[in-house]
Amino acid sequence: MGERLRVHPLSCHGWVLGEHGDLSVPVWSGVNVAGVSLKNLLPDLGTDADKEHWKEVHKQVVDSAHEVIKLKGYTSWTIGLSVADWAESIIKNFRQVHPISTMI
Repeated sequence: MGERLRVHPLSCHGWVLGEHGDLSVPVWSGVNVAGVSLKNLLPDLGTDADKEHWKEVHKQVVDSAHEVIKLKGYTSWTIGLSVADWAESIIKNFRQVHPISTMI
């Protein structure tokens, strides 16, 4: 999103349900850049009528996971980097908010 909008990635926020592969589902209504809802600006965001083809961004993310698996055989680095980031945030009390989910 940041690359497409020429905005720093830390200013781009969105939710994805499911895993980071083919079964992932982007929540287009929750996508915002610097607090501005893209859905309010682009009502067709993520639909077949979306003239800016934002579904392509999701497809690129899914394809990048496939590329990592093809080259390395696994994606454990992404999980490890996330856990390290969470741990540092907790240990150093950065007071950051991290989206974390689990299956119950």
